[in-house]
Amino acid sequence: MSEETKRPLKRSLPLPPPDKGAHPNGHRHGEAFMLMIYRSEDGRDVETIWNSRDGVCPFMVGARAAEPGKVGSLMQHVHWGADCYAPYHVPNVGDRIFIDLTLEIAKPMVEQQIDLWWDDADNPMHETFETKDEAHDALIAECMKDGAPATVLVTHELQMMFYNRIAAHERKLMERARGERYPKGPRG
Repeated sequence: MSEETKRPLKRSLPLPPPDKGAHPNGHRHGEAFMLMIYRSEDGRDVETIWNSRDGVCPFMVGARAAEPGKVGSLMQHVHWGADCYAPYHVPNVGDRIFIDLTLEIAKPMVEQQIDLWWDDADNPMHETFETKDEAHDALIAECMKDGAPATVLVTHELQMMFYNRIAAHERKLMERARGERYPKGPRG
């Protein structure tokens, strides 16, 4: 089951909310907007993955496959104390990041999971669900709960969305700063 997609995202990326959350960085989740290190057990695969949102992240991710179509080893989130808060990070093209799982990403993952497990020798999915459609609907509903994460490759288009998000935020800060220095008079 692949965690990656090269399709561009079709939604705008939110700015981090103001400091009102339960964590020191002001967000609902401690791993919000963090750069996190993932490493395989043998240490051969190491990758820094950015969480581009205020959402949870998996403890394990698949390593990038060595060959197209092959599944890489699993990597675990390590060195938690070294996670770096980077709400305005702009990832490089080709980096992997965490985003909120979308239906567009979930559907092929679920279909692949059903194909893999439907007639599995040890835990056949057909014993739990009467039809593949029933399994599909149940797994999609489960996947889409509570802002589940997905891992995607950063494309040029996605990278530009992050640059534009920062530029929009800077414009708002400049407008706010100008407004505080030069409040509008009675004539506007």
